[in-house]
Parts: sequence; structure tokens; C-alpha cells
Amino acid sequence: MFSGNFKHNIDGNGRFIIPSQFREELGESFNAVKGKEGFIVLYSQSEFERRASALKGSTPEELEILFSFMSTAETITQDKQGRCVLSSKMREYVGLSRDAADSIKIVGMLDQIYICKDQEDRQPVSTPEDLYFRAEKAAKDAEDAAKQKKAEE
Repeated sequence: MFSGNFKHNIDGNGRFIIPSQFREELGESFNAVKGKEGFIVLYSQSEFERRASALKGSTPEELEILFSFMSTAETITQDKQGRCVLSSKMREYVGLSRDAADSIKIVGMLDQIYICKDQEDRQPVSTPEDLYFRAEKAAKDAEDAAKQKKAEE
């Protein structure tokens, strides 16, 4: 489980360091997805796969969520010291300078990590319509349905 609020620098090439508390659980390779309101959301590979597989695209809403989730995903690899690179597309999305050093905020949020430009007043937006909370609900509903089906057998 991820928790905590960290400030780190990111250089003009997009290099930054994952906080040491997050490195092992996040894994050597993980996924970055564009979140709502200019946040980047990081998922461990297993959490990303769990969420993606729960969204089968059976309904128009699920298909929209799945498309949004998968179409912005990027795989990131960290080295033994937690160094990794954020693409220029992701840096631009959160409002970071394309070629200059900047400061980012890295926030642990249970099974995901939020990254944003370091601004004192910046907080994640979490409304009922938020894409990732809808994705979480869809994943939980799928798990509940699988448990119910197994119980009926």
C-alpha cells in the first residue's frame, strides 16, 4: 500500500527518483496513465493488469473507460536506485517544463501513486465521475461477481 507525500526534482530530460518507500512494491517496470485534472497515476504492473482486465468493454461506459485507461498508458522502468524517466508527453500533461528542471509532488494513494507539478494548493480531484474511481468500482464489481459465481458452483 502506498502512502505519503514527497517532493522530488525532475530534470529537463524527464529523469526523477521514485521514493524509496515505493520502489519494491511498484516493481522494476510499472505503468503511468494520464489521470484527471493533470495528474499522472502510477500503477504496479499487477495492479494495472487487474484494473485493465476488469474492464472488458462490455458496455459503452466500460468501453469509454477502457479506451481512456489504455490509450494513455506508458510503461516505465526504474533502475536499482529508483531512477526513471517520464516521457515528454506526460511531463507536458502535468504542466512541467519540456526542457528545464522542475519540482514534482509524488503522493501515495493506497494502490496507486499520483504525480503532479509541485504546487502548494494542488490536491487530487476525486468526484464520483472521476475515471479512476469508476474503474475501481468496475474492478470491484467484477471481483464480487466472480466470487458469487464461484459460490454458486
